[in-house]
Amino acid sequence: MKKLSTKIIIGLIIVILIIIIILFVMINKLSKQEGGEMNIDDETLKLQESGDIAGGYGKNENGDIDFEALLNINKCINQYVNMININNSIYKLYDDNNNTSIDENKVKKTIYDLLSKKYVEKNNISTDNVLDYVKTVKDSYLCVPLEISLIKDENIKSYAVHTMLESLSFEKQDEMFFILNVNIEEYTFSVEPLNKKYNNIDEIKITEFDDNIEYNDNNWFENVSGTYEEISIQYLNLYKRLVLGNPQFAYNLFDKQYAESRFGDVQGFVSYVEKNRKEIIGLRCEKYLHEDKEGYDEFVILDQYENYYIFDAISAMDYTVKLDTYTIATEKFKTTYDTATNEQRVQMNIDKFFQMINRHDYRTSYNCLATSFRNNYSITEESFEQIAKNKFFEHNNIEFIEYDEVSNDTLAYQVKLTDLTGQSEEEKNVTIIMQLKEGIDFEMSFDIE
Repeated sequence: MKKLSTKIIIGLIIVILIIIIILFVMINKLSKQEGGEMNIDDETLKLQESGDIAGGYGKNENGDIDFEALLNINKCINQYVNMININNSIYKLYDDNNNTSIDENKVKKTIYDLLSKKYVEKNNISTDNVLDYVKTVKDSYLCVPLEISLIKDENIKSYAVHTMLESLSFEKQDEMFFILNVNIEEYTFSVEPLNKKYNNIDEIKITEFDDNIEYNDNNWFENVSGTYEEISIQYLNLYKRLVLGNPQFAYNLFDKQYAESRFGDVQGFVSYVEKNRKEIIGLRCEKYLHEDKEGYDEFVILDQYENYYIFDAISAMDYTVKLDTYTIATEKFKTTYDTATNEQRVQMNIDKFFQMINRHDYRTSYNCLATSFRNNYSITEESFEQIAKNKFFEHNNIEFIEYDEVSNDTLAYQVKLTDLTGQSEEEKNVTIIMQLKEGIDFEMSFDIE
């Protein structure tokens, strides 16, 4: 009897442990889902766990580079630009009175260590004359890749690189061209400076390449295992630095139809960047989604204000950008809208309107206003910006409160707005009158007092 009781007790303990483990797994899974979900055209966007990028290192097609290569190239070129800064703290010498000077021998040795062997041989470069062949800088810069192409795909991979030098305050300072050689097996690199300007990297013609990169104290890098999370962060940082330092170049990252619909022209985009510069500087990736589409990779990123950034990448440096999901409606949005009730349609349209307000897209949100509403209050596109700033929060959370059908196609909805950033505890109640039009079109007004 005692033996039977012992078996029963052991069995019960095992069952209880199994139940505890199952509950723990379920709770952990649920907490991840609850903490990482958001909506994009009614599709769930989750904060994904990091995972290695699939595929080989180097190129995809036509000299295009893959995502892991981009991460490592970006690391190497920033390391190079950091080392040619003669005011880098690693070059400073201090005397007994704490006065500083530059260790010129260390500057020359470090830069020499980074140079391509073929470049050194071709120009008879030594540590004594190395500064005659390398353009140095006197400040810290961010090195932002503009164009990269793989021009030799062997054990030592060689890339033509066109970069922008940007100050730490995100102001464009200069552009540089060079050849970057990378030994992915040994995690070493070398650089051949190209001390001239090109219209694009296709003009760069190189016939001699390094076939060996000997390790030294300065030419090694830590390999980056390219995860979707790291690529998402890289893309958002790249976008931020490009639009702040070179908005005319960044404008070309948008699809032509999207750019014209969203900003009108390049000057409209430059104006948008100038007005929102402070916010753009502080952007960070909060959530992301990667999807493997047919022929390209899609990265959907949300920042801390729940604004969208959508990167469609054929390869790592061949991509287009969209900043929202409303400028050009997706087929999924149209299908959902067609089958929705009038109340649901109004909610979808209000959500779209406040996406525009949260984006400070007053040009597009102004076009949502009913003509009679604009005329009654003499609202222009310019004056609407100030009205919106006074009436709404800079970043709004929406809560739908009360719905009323005024007529078959005109509806009233009371919404409660709260500050998305949490800086204000104020609540704002706004009544929106909306008339549903053909297709997905609508026009609206709100109590302006």
